[in-house]
Parts: sequence; structure tokens; C-alpha cells
Amino acid sequence: MRAEVVSLTGLSGHADYRELMQWASGISTPPTRAFITHGEPEPAAAMGDRLHRERDFPFHLPTLGEQVEL
Repeated sequence: MRAEVVSLTGLSGHADYRELMQWASGISTPPTRAFITHGEPEPAAAMGDRLHRERDFPFHLPTLGEQVEL
């Protein structure tokens, strides 16, 4: 097995807002829906709004226990 152990000194190891927008800019055809599932509700909604405004991604903020048919 080849693996690397990394210690994160910050609170989070995921991509930041700019990195996520840069990643989304590489997607030529918007998805049918983007699910924002990380973060507090207000920042998550702000991220969804920006994805919609700048990349034309429709988004959904699922609630705990919600079921979505794909």
C-alpha cells in the first residue's frame, strides 16, 4: 500500500471558495442540479447563489433527512 499521512493544522482540509469556483469554471455544461452539502446554511446559500450567477449552476441546499430522487 502506498499512502501518505498528512497532518492538517487548520480547521478544514477541503478546497476554499476560490478553488471551488475555479474547479466549477472547468465544467462546460452545467449540471442539472448542484447539491451544496457543506458549511453553515448562510455561507452555503451564498456559494450556491454565486455558482448560479457566475456558472449557471442550479443548486439545492438539502435538509437533514431529506430524500431526493435523481
